[in-house]
Amino acid sequence: MVTPYATVSLFSRATWSWMNPLIAKGNKSTLQLDDVPCLTPEHHAEKLLHSFQSHQPSPAARSNHLVTTLPLSALVLLMLSSICLLLFSVNWFVVSECLIRQQL
Repeated sequence: MVTPYATVSLFSRATWSWMNPLIAKGNKSTLQLDDVPCLTPEHHAEKLLHSFQSHQPSPAARSNHLVTTLPLSALVLLMLSSICLLLFSVNWFVVSECLIRQQL
């Protein structure tokens, strides 16, 4: 079984709702290794590391890189918006977990 993450919508990725069936199954009984979906080849660590390294700027280009040239206030704003998005995702996860428990 391959992870459903490979084919889910952007909304499902952002809210982690694609994990609900696995969470519901784990809530009923202990998960076995066969219950957990396998990663697709493009999500393996080796492939992701290569992709990450290929997108890193060269040492000479780092001085003009976006992160080094943004003002501190922009970096703080970016960090705060990421935290808000994370809190929304966690909140959605908790709400969906409560809904699953009510249906059981």
